[in-house]
Amino acid sequence: MRIEAPFVGSLGSGNRFYENGNNWIDVVAGIITNDAVWLNHQAPYRVSGIIGVGSSFSPMLSIGPGVTVIFGSNSGLVIGEVGPGKLVAIGEGDSILFTGDSAKPGAWRGIDFGTLGGQGSILDRCRIVYGGGGGALGIVTVRNCSPSIINNEIAYSGKYCIALFNSPLDPDFLRRNNWLHDWNEECDDIYDSGP
Repeated sequence: MRIEAPFVGSLGSGNRFYENGNNWIDVVAGIITNDAVWLNHQAPYRVSGIIGVGSSFSPMLSIGPGVTVIFGSNSGLVIGEVGPGKLVAIGEGDSILFTGDSAKPGAWRGIDFGTLGGQGSILDRCRIVYGGGGGALGIVTVRNCSPSIINNEIAYSGKYCIALFNSPLDPDFLRRNNWLHDWNEECDDIYDSGP
């Protein structure tokens, strides 16, 4: 299946995608302007390009437990840049996976929380790996906001695991409450520009 990002949330439950050449849901870049839920259809979502979440409606993109999102190069999620928006990804165990289409550091950009994207955003019990490419400084980037980032594995970054720009988030809290590992040897686990 090939579908534009704003319409992925219209896929209802009970779907199964299998016995195809590519067993994934091909998601084309776009901006999500209304609430959407990405359910587990027993096939990964494969994202091409940048998906934005934000509008005057303050949409929430919810990622369901068990979902895998695979990003192509220079692809990623940008929350709260074009308008208020939030991302809520709460896994069971570490059942939500955000990864690149190849198992190498910097294979995709990452998740970027803009100034209007932190309020109410949650990353909890996710695996977020092989990002930090395409000009992004971290796999998870936080700009002027404070999303909840707890109980995640964030690893194999092309640069930093987490990049903070004027964010009130405490780097030591993030280190204690997430598993950060295998970042670029020329970088550190967290980049913090300070308040």
